Amino acid sequence: MLLALLALVTVAPVSSAAIAPRVLIVATFPFEAERWIARDRLSRRIPIAGLPAPLACNDAQTECLLTTGMGKVNAAASIVLAGASGRLDMRTSYILLAGIAGTTPEVASIGSVAWARWVVDGGLARETDPREPLVAERFSRSALGFRTGTEVFALDAALAKWAYAETRSLPLRDSASARRYRAHYRDTKFGNAPPMVLACDVISDDTFWQGAIMSAFARAWVANWTRGRGTYCMSAMEDSGFLGGLARLTARGRANLARVLILRGASDYDRPYSGQTPAQSQAAMSVSGGPELAAENVYLAGEQVVRRLIRKAAGDFTDPLQP
Repeated sequence: MLLALLALVTVAPVSSAAIAPRVLIVATFPFEAERWIARDRLSRRIPIAGLPAPLACNDAQTECLLTTGMGKVNAAASIVLAGASGRLDMRTSYILLAGIAGTTPEVASIGSVAWARWVVDGGLARETDPREPLVAERFSRSALGFRTGTEVFALDAALAKWAYAETRSLPLRDSASARRYRAHYRDTKFGNAPPMVLACDVISDDTFWQGAIMSAFARAWVANWTRGRGTYCMSAMEDSGFLGGLARLTARGRANLARVLILRGASDYDRPYSGQTPAQSQAAMSVSGGPELAAENVYLAGEQVVRRLIRKAAGDFTDPLQP
């Protein structure tokens, strides 16, 4: 319903003074944005009506950052308003959504970062309260039985592969608090591993869920909607709303969905370790240092790709979208 309404937003003509950044970074809340703004000197502020914060750009306007607000509704609304404003020209921009997320210890560890190939919406589903009597289904959520058109998004495979190749050997940061917390996950495949760069996929859901059964649901849901081609490794909120909004802008010639990258960093695990309760697991970010570590490593990996994309103007670049 939201995206149907957003499709009715009046699209202003692109102004001759519109900012057309080589790379547009998208953060969902200030904690994700602050490193980019400070370290990349995004000191120019361009207000756009309806956005929670002004657009932040460097002096050359080759790199800008847009903050959407948290959740799918805010992500969709903000990207559409920005693209329809006439003040931001995204037609040739590469767009990088960069933020923190949860992860499964069967695929990744706290501090790891992942370039997504698929984004699957985990909230477009039927749900039965598992506490109801005579509920025998494996998961509380099941398919709606009809399509909305935003259940699954396939990002450009060549671009995602290129970004992963550019960063796969990048040394990531770690911390003593994260190492101590990861040690509780020694019985999982990757929960006790040091941070790494991955190529895997996102489930997008506004609910901050927790637990082994929901983790198994996420794995099965991503596999189902991608026909076995996707691997769940990151749980985030905004991604399907963000991509739905960009799809509308692309249809109107205001953006290019093929130029979108999503980079998520693992700040927490989607299930408790043995002997820990789900509530304790959700609260553990305050002791693991996961959000800070994830945000740092998202910046390190994302910045390497952003610099590479911006250097295209100097000729030192092979466009990953060209054969």
